[in-house]
Amino acid sequence: YDHGEGQSITGGLIYRGQGLPELWGKYLFADYESGRVWALDSDANEFSSRQLIGVQSRVTHFGDDREGNLFLTSFSSGVVRLVRRTEREGAQIPRLLSETGCFSDTASHLMAPGVIPYFVNLPFWSDGLQKERYIAIPDGTRIGYRDEDGFEMPVGTVLIKTFLEPPSGGGDSRRIETRIWTRFQSGWRGFTWKWNADQSDAELINSGEQVTIETHGQRSEWPLLDSLDCERCHTDAAGYTLGWSKRQLHGQFEYREGQASQLFALTDANYLRMPEDVDLAAHPRPEQQDRPVEEHARARLHVDCASCHRPRGFANARLDLRVTTPLQSTGLCGLASQGNLGSVNGRLLDPGHPNRSVLLLRLSRRDGAGMPPIGSNRVHRDGQSIVSRWIQSLVTCPTE
Repeated sequence: YDHGEGQSITGGLIYRGQGLPELWGKYLFADYESGRVWALDSDANEFSSRQLIGVQSRVTHFGDDREGNLFLTSFSSGVVRLVRRTEREGAQIPRLLSETGCFSDTASHLMAPGVIPYFVNLPFWSDGLQKERYIAIPDGTRIGYRDEDGFEMPVGTVLIKTFLEPPSGGGDSRRIETRIWTRFQSGWRGFTWKWNADQSDAELINSGEQVTIETHGQRSEWPLLDSLDCERCHTDAAGYTLGWSKRQLHGQFEYREGQASQLFALTDANYLRMPEDVDLAAHPRPEQQDRPVEEHARARLHVDCASCHRPRGFANARLDLRVTTPLQSTGLCGLASQGNLGSVNGRLLDPGHPNRSVLLLRLSRRDGAGMPPIGSNRVHRDGQSIVSRWIQSLVTCPTE
């Protein structure tokens, strides 16, 4: 059980209940960081097999009652009872992307009627891959506006994101994977389809894989995430839908019909229910060099890190990297609590000294001590440079 599967085991107990006979006699445990819940089988005290039975974030303890029903305690959800997924919720997910109903022509990547594109100001770094984003919501529903974090999506919402390798030598982009993040009655779940070599369709994956990509003249391995990996970033604390926030969506974008202000276009099209007196703000786009370097750096930390580094987030380091949090309240002005990586002073931010700042040291590596810990195998040089220039510009780092 290595760090590719989990980071911190929460020990459990042997199941002796009657409600889930397929688990009888198996040892159940969880991983605090990944959220995976496992059933471990053994034969004569030897490891036999391990079965993934579900996901529940930040599990701290297991317990049972007199009838053998099993319960988990979680920092995220309180006390949770282990039950079998209902038939509706456990319905078979289509093996092929073409069977999802999201596309009118999968090979041409043409969306079905009612599936519309959307755009974000500051994409999450994905090792140089390009991304196309789409959304569909059920007829007769609307998205609820929130001033910060993810908007409130109706049950049945489908968010689609396809990752593409940029063209080289005048060729076409190559589709690598398509992720679909959808809201069921019981909550959000994510799925990944891997595109085949001839780009005619994509097949559902059940566990993480690595594929070789080439971007900006550099070859590397790209991680395809499984359905449980999605839930490590798309958390309840962050509002589940990271790209669907005012700071990502607000601004002028180029549609097929012409340029439009995205939030107001969504409101006019009756997709979004937005109050008239909202205070809109937007992350700076990378090309907006007239915006202060601090705004660029804080926005980058928000997009790449704040889904976990916030109140009720999954991260071990108690930081709050949301762009709305004053610097003195982020925790960045103190000492690193998870190792100093050789820094002289061990400070997360050492004003005027980027190379002595543990924050930058973590952003500059992709091993077990690197950040972000998932969804990237290559250091984001532009993001690293922005954060470095911001630290260089700091005279002091205020504390509360």
